[in-house]
Amino acid sequence: METPRLELDLLNTLVAIADLGGFAKAGARVGRTQSAVSLQMQRLEELAGQALFARSGRSQTLTEAGQTLVYYARRMLALSDEAVGVLGNASLAGTVRLGTSQDMAEGWLPPVLGAFAKQFPAVRLECHVDRSAALVQAAREGQLDVALTLHHGQHAGAEVLGELPLVWIGPGKGMPPTEGPLPLVMLNAPCEFRDRSLQALDQAGIPWRIVFSSLSVSALWAAIRAGLGVTVRTRVGLPPDLRVLARSKRFPGLPRTQVALHADAATLSTVGSRLYDMLATHLRKRLTAGVKTR
Repeated sequence: METPRLELDLLNTLVAIADLGGFAKAGARVGRTQSAVSLQMQRLEELAGQALFARSGRSQTLTEAGQTLVYYARRMLALSDEAVGVLGNASLAGTVRLGTSQDMAEGWLPPVLGAFAKQFPAVRLECHVDRSAALVQAAREGQLDVALTLHHGQHAGAEVLGELPLVWIGPGKGMPPTEGPLPLVMLNAPCEFRDRSLQALDQAGIPWRIVFSSLSVSALWAAIRAGLGVTVRTRVGLPPDLRVLARSKRFPGLPRTQVALHADAATLSTVGSRLYDMLATHLRKRLTAGVKTR
């Protein structure tokens, strides 16, 4: 006996009911009357071989089987959308040059870059990792199609997606010496995070000394693990064996930094625009959901 096939149209209506909490509201989303939605769900229950809804007064709630099917329905609909997107974008080709900070490259970008590669299999994606000041300059000079930066202040052609707090970061265990100048681990100048942390320390009257500097964020993490000192970054890409240090007399309050995208809309290619839109959507969700960065 052949196993029944679940129809995507029925699953789409089921997900709408789960999201909106009723047949009538779901019908408005999918463009069907409430009675038509009821018939669809009867058909889906026949295919599933069990009840998906339990009546509670005048309303109907999902049974355990219904909740399970909603989970699989979301996955199946997402896979269908992905397949349609890949087929529709298969003819798009070319190269997109993306610039980003190392924090973002290791923290928030992998999911969106993976999704972009699946949707545009013929597009070559070049990723340049550098500090924000260098990325802004490269975008202005046309060396990058899209640049993702962490910076403060207005930049022509930049779209600010949100803000992130700067934090003091130290080793997972132990603390730097409580006496004497605060030992700092910093990126080489010019670096906005370096400038703003030193300014905060000077304003608070806290003595400091830079004990380690590098061009690499990974090198900063290694130096902190070794107990050389502390640094200032965002929580994005923070390794799990390091920790955010609480504000104190030793660690003054810090400002926020802006998350921004840079691109020249007049010259951006079709695939460049798609990457820009995917980045903007993904990053806004992360920023709105809160800073859960690991």
